[in-house]
Amino acid sequence: MKTRTNPTMRALLAAALVSAISMPRCLAQEQPDRVVIKGKVLVDDDVRNGTLEVVEVDNRVCIPLVVHPDGRFELVLAAGNKAYLRFEKEGYLTKEILIDTKNANLTREALRRNNLLRFAVQMVPNLPDGSLAYAAPVGYISFLKGTGLMKVEYDRRVVKRDNKEMVMNERY
Repeated sequence: MKTRTNPTMRALLAAALVSAISMPRCLAQEQPDRVVIKGKVLVDDDVRNGTLEVVEVDNRVCIPLVVHPDGRFELVLAAGNKAYLRFEKEGYLTKEILIDTKNANLTREALRRNNLLRFAVQMVPNLPDGSLAYAAPVGYISFLKGTGLMKVEYDRRVVKRDNKEMVMNERY
């Protein structure tokens, strides 16, 4: 027995098929356009008193980064923001991390993988005279154009400063 479908039913089936094919793209666009950054500040003595954590967003706004007593922190950025994170503690080297969320949510896969970014910040003791500094930000997190997947670069070079001048950040 042959089953026939009427033209209205065929149109509904075609519309359902088109919707199913285009759904992943629509779902990716409906997701919140944000990148959640979670991390932990690690210090040798587990004493976080006197630490200073600052976030500068898009070279315009400085906001404090709330760090819990156990060192955990969380920051939510809109996709497309650039953030400059600075971690300071007396007796330790200041650490800076740059995050550029441009291209973070280009694809559904990137949106899934980049939704939650985690890292640890290990504070390193300085010399008693405070003359050491990192030559550049210790980390640069960006997202690849095309795929939107995360890319991490490290720079752990340390320099000795005779006059304790600030080391300029050339990347931001």
